[in-house]
Amino acid sequence: MQGIFQMHALRRRLRLLGLLVLYASVATLALSTVLAELGERWWIADLFAHFRYHYALGALLLAGAALALGRRVAGLAAACLVAAQIWAIAAPPRTPAIERAETGTPLRVMSANVLVVNARHDDVAAAVERAAPDIVSLQEISPAWHPVVERLAKTLPYVAPADWRTRRSDTILLSRHPIRASRTVIPPGPLDWFAHVEATVEIGGRQVRVLAVHPPLPYGPLLTDIRQAHLNYYARTAAGADLPLLIAGDFNITPYSPRFRALLRDGGLRYVHLGWAWPRSWPSGHYGPLTRHLRGFQIDHVLTSRHFAVAGARAAEDVGSDHYPIIADLVLRR
Repeated sequence: MQGIFQMHALRRRLRLLGLLVLYASVATLALSTVLAELGERWWIADLFAHFRYHYALGALLLAGAALALGRRVAGLAAACLVAAQIWAIAAPPRTPAIERAETGTPLRVMSANVLVVNARHDDVAAAVERAAPDIVSLQEISPAWHPVVERLAKTLPYVAPADWRTRRSDTILLSRHPIRASRTVIPPGPLDWFAHVEATVEIGGRQVRVLAVHPPLPYGPLLTDIRQAHLNYYARTAAGADLPLLIAGDFNITPYSPRFRALLRDGGLRYVHLGWAWPRSWPSGHYGPLTRHLRGFQIDHVLTSRHFAVAGARAAEDVGSDHYPIIADLVLRR
């Protein structure tokens, strides 16, 4: 008899512990969701904005646990948190799929953060050659990568900046179409760091402005402010552009951040998303078997002005970097 009482007492304690974990988890997830929407005001809060798919999965699991424990209020709260994540995922303006049937000039754009210490130079070059893009934005280029740029320039003969062989540039833009003008720009901000490349490319007789970018990771308030200065510059450039505009690169920010949504809103831009099935471009599977299954984030982007429609987009294969290259098939409208 005593053993039965002890068993019932253990079950009650376990149930109480389960309820405490459930309520604490729902509260933590709710707090994280609220913080994620305050990212424009506080750099730490912005870090919470990038885990929307993770939050949605966690909220689904919590809703199931709440129903199993007979806690309908907690289950409803978890379901509302799922809805909040879905809203945040769907909110940023994407290049709509309904435009895919439009006619115009096809344009394949590729972006790849090669990782400066990556030794698989041939794999990067081969991946670009297989993709056969019209425009490529490469980030983390050091002089050790110049032979790769030379190799790619055989089929993508226009390179910016024009003095890339002698002027150190973290970002390189290669094009199959003529580059009529180019320059290296450091947006005004807290420090004169992290230059990007701007070019005017002639495509089918039309001029298109292209930015190949790589703002910093938000490691602390200073780098977050520098990244924000870059994002603000992209928005101003897009809002004042009278030419079709493309911005491609490693933005070090997901589409779910309020700061990214502000960039799209203020610049009149849309981003080419990689699909709804938990899209990611970082981290790649380069760092071991676990990262092959780790669902990460889309921080590499192609942004477009209204002059472009989308025909498709995907992440490419592992090339030894911590990023997967991304490929966007666009149509420059007539």
